[in-house]
Parts: sequence; structure tokens; C-alpha cells
Amino acid sequence: MRYRQVLSWIVIIAGWQIASIFVGNSLLLPSFTEVLLRMISLMFQSELYSNATATLVRVVIGCGWALVFALLTGISSGLKKNVREWLTPLVTLSKTIPNITYMFMVLVWLGSEGSVTVIVFLILFPVLYSQILSGMMSINPELLDVSRMYPETFLNRLTKVIMPMLWHSLMEGIKTALSLGFKVGVMAEILGQVQTGIGQQLYLGRINLDMVAIFAWTGWMILLSVLIDFILNAVITVSERDR
Repeated sequence: MRYRQVLSWIVIIAGWQIASIFVGNSLLLPSFTEVLLRMISLMFQSELYSNATATLVRVVIGCGWALVFALLTGISSGLKKNVREWLTPLVTLSKTIPNITYMFMVLVWLGSEGSVTVIVFLILFPVLYSQILSGMMSINPELLDVSRMYPETFLNRLTKVIMPMLWHSLMEGIKTALSLGFKVGVMAEILGQVQTGIGQQLYLGRINLDMVAIFAWTGWMILLSVLIDFILNAVITVSERDR
């Protein structure tokens, strides 16, 4: 029930406010009221929109490239066993490498500005590949065999048979990837100390000991993630209703 969710948020905010009063130091734990007022003030400043846009562009580009490569390799692996066997060690290796290792390596190779998109790509590719391959493996092989019996090009089979079957898995994968990519992208911005981005604002908040700013920018990160999730859920709902 939605009222339970609302009640849960009220309890969380009340607990936060009480804990802040008990601590009595905004440097350690700012109150909910202070953070909310800072978030509202940021709405009327251009830095919110410029930094949020810069971060979103980096994440979307990285996620887009990861999606393209994951589609190519995931569908190929689902159709051809030998391709899947060749790619399995690579994907397994990419999953086991810690995210922070990717970040350090790419930052050394590319510098700060060009690294965020590449880091997002490297971390999201195995996630999307696994989701797409899982969707391919769930398709009834008989449907693919029947589709091969007709004189259709591979492109027609891809658009008329494979992609409709993959649609739900693909959208769920994109939703997961964007949510993860947003967090990874901001972390990469902090480590790379980019000129513009939410990560840069969090970094400035840390070095200036402005905990209210850190909480406020984190709050906007949460709101953007919720908005992205809402939009993708709406797209999934509409697409499944029209099918």
C-alpha cells in the first residue's frame, strides 16, 4: 500500500531530523530542513542544470555504447554457441575486476575529462551483456528454427522475431544499467576531478567541509535516479500494453 511507503518516508525524515538535533553539528549531520532549503536554492541556480546535464550526458553516452556492444555480442552469443564460449572468459573477467580498478586504470590512460564515459562503458557492458544473453537463452529455440525456414533476411528475423522477444529483458537491463551507471559516473567524476558535473560539486563540498552541499547534491542525484526509473517504467508499461 502507498500509505505505508509515505509513512516509511515520514519515519526516515523524522529520524534524520531528530538525529541531527541530537548531534547538534551541521558539519557532521545537517538537518533535513537545511538540506531541503539548499536543494530548493539550487533549483534557481544554473549550476544545478549545467552540472546535472554534464553528468547525464556522460552516463547516457557510456550506457549507449555499452548497449550497442552488448546487443551485438549478446545476440551473437545467444545464436552461436562458439561465440558464447569465446566471450565467456572475457565477460567473467570484466565482472570480477573491481570498479575502482577500472577507474584508476582509465584515469591514468585517458585523464579526467575523457575517462568517465569509458568507465561507465566498461562497467555496464557485462551487466547488459548478461541481461541480453539471458533473454536470448530464454527464447524457445523452435521459434528461431521456424524463422530460419522462411526466406527472410537476418535483419527481418532480428526485428520481427528476436527483438520483440528480447524487449522486456532489454528494458529491464537498461533500467538497471542507467541506475548503476549514474552512481559509477558520479564516482568517476569525483576521482577524476572533472571541471563540470555532480561529482565535481560533491568533491568541492568535501574539500570545503560543506556537508549540507554534499547532502543536497546527493538528494538531487536521488531525485534524478527516481525520475529516470519512472520514465523507463512508463516506457516499459506502454510498450507492453501496445504489444
